[in-house]
Amino acid sequence: SYLESIIKLNKERLLQEEKRKAQELKQKELEDQLKAKELELLAVEEQRRIENEQRKAEHDRLEKLEQERKAIQEKQAQEAEAKAKQEQEQRDKEAMLRQAQEAQEAKEAKEKAEIEEKDKQEKQAKTEGKGKKGKEVKIKVDKDAKAKNDKEAKAKQEKEAKELKDQEAKEQAAKEVQAVKEAQAAKEAKELEEKARKKEADLLVAAALQQEADRLEREKLQMELQKKEEQNRQTMDEKQREFEAKQRDLQEKQRDLEERQKEFEAQKERDVRERQEREEREKELKAKQDKELREKQERELNEKQERELKERQEKELKEKQDKELKAKQDKEKHDREEQRKLEAKEKEEQDRKAKEEKEKLNAAKIQADKAKKEEQSKKQKESNKDIKEEKVVAVVGPHDIKANAPNALSQHDSTKVIESVNPDDEIFVEKEATGEKASAPKTKKSSKFTKNEKVDKNKKESKKNLETSPIKAVNKKKSSNKLTKGKEDAMKPAAEEEKKVDKKNTK
Repeated sequence: SYLESIIKLNKERLLQEEKRKAQELKQKELEDQLKAKELELLAVEEQRRIENEQRKAEHDRLEKLEQERKAIQEKQAQEAEAKAKQEQEQRDKEAMLRQAQEAQEAKEAKEKAEIEEKDKQEKQAKTEGKGKKGKEVKIKVDKDAKAKNDKEAKAKQEKEAKELKDQEAKEQAAKEVQAVKEAQAAKEAKELEEKARKKEADLLVAAALQQEADRLEREKLQMELQKKEEQNRQTMDEKQREFEAKQRDLQEKQRDLEERQKEFEAQKERDVRERQEREEREKELKAKQDKELREKQERELNEKQERELKERQEKELKEKQDKELKAKQDKEKHDREEQRKLEAKEKEEQDRKAKEEKEKLNAAKIQADKAKKEEQSKKQKESNKDIKEEKVVAVVGPHDIKANAPNALSQHDSTKVIESVNPDDEIFVEKEATGEKASAPKTKKSSKFTKNEKVDKNKKESKKNLETSPIKAVNKKKSSNKLTKGKEDAMKPAAEEEKKVDKKNTK
C-alpha cells in the first residue's frame, strides 16, 4: 500500500506537470499569433508607404516628360526661324545680283549703239570733204588731228566718267538688288513667319492634344491609384477588423487563460494541501512500518547473534579438539621421525665403519701392489739398461694427487704411475711422452742420488711404509672413497704398462 501510494503520487505529479507545460505552450502560441499580427500590420504600412512613393515617382516622371517636350518644341521653333531667316537672306542676295547684271547689260548695249552712230557720222564727213583743196585738207587734217586728240582726251574722260558712272551704276544696282533682296527677304521672312506661326499653331495644337492625352493618362493613373488605394484601404480595413476580431478573441482567450490559471492555482493549492495531508499520512505509515521493521530487525539480529554465538562455541570446541588431535599426531610423527633419524644415524655409523674397513683393505692392497710394481719396475730397469731412454721423475705432493690425479691421469693414456706411501707422501711419476726414458729432474733432492740409489731408496721406503700403518697416512690426508677410487683408476694404466713391459722383456 505504501508503494502504491507513492506511485499514485508520482503519477499525479507527472499529470500536473504535463498540464502546466501544455498551458505554457498554449500561452506561447497566443503570443506568437500576436507577434504575427503585428508583423502583418507593419507589412501593410510598409506596402502603403511603397505605393505612395511609387505614385510620387510617377508624378515626377510625368512632369519631367512635359518639361522635356516643351524644351523640344522651343528648340524646333528656334531652328525653323533661323532657317527661314537664312533662306530669305540668300534669296535677297540672288535678286540683287540679277538686277545688277541686267543694269550692266543695258548700259553696255546703250554705249555700243552710241559708238556705232558716231562712227557712221565720221565716215560720212570724210566722204564729203574729199573734194576740197589741199589747204583746206591740211587744215582739216590738223583740225581732225586736234579733234582726234580732243576726242581721245574726251573719250578718255568719258571712259573715266563712264567707268565712274558704271561703278556708281553697279553700286546703285547693288543697292537696288540689295533692296530687292531685302524686300524679297522680308516677303520670304513674312511667309516663313506665317509658316512658323502656322507650324507653331500646329505644334501648340499637338502640344495641347498631348497635354490633354497626358492629363487623361494622369487622370487614369490617378483613378487607378485611387482605386488601388481604396482597395488597399478596404483590405487594410478588413485586415484591421480581422486583427481587432482576433485581438478580441485573443483577449477572450487571455481572460479564459487567466481564469484557467486561477483555477490551476486553486487546484495547485488543493493539490498541495492534499499532498501535505498525504505526506503526513505517509510519514505516519512509514514511521509505523519503520517501527515494525526495526522490531523485526532486532528480533532477527538477536536470533542471528544467538546462532552465531552457538556456532562460534561449537567451532571453538571443534578447533580445540582438532588442535589436541593435531598435537598428538605431531608428537607421534616427531617421535617416529626421531626414531627414524636415530636408526639412520646408527646405519650411517655402521656404513662408515664398513667403509673405513674397506678403505683400509683397499689401501693395504694398493700399497702391496705398489711394492710389487716397484720391484717389477726395478727388474725392468735393470733389464733395459741397453735401451737409451731418459726417465723423468717428478715429485708430486699429496695435495696434487688429491686434487688433480684422477683427471690428470685420465687425460694421458701413455703415463705410467708408481706410487709409494712414505712420511713425506711423495709419489714418483714416470712419463713416456716422446718414447724415450726421461732423466731424473734436476733438483737438489734428486741430485744427491744416482739412479740405482734412488730405486733402492724407494724400495726401502716402500718396505718401511708397508711395515708401518699405511692407513694412517691415508687418513692423515683425509682421503675419501673418491680418492681411493682415483688411485685405483690411476693404477690401471700403470699396471697395463707393466704387463706390456714384462711381455716385451719375455720376448
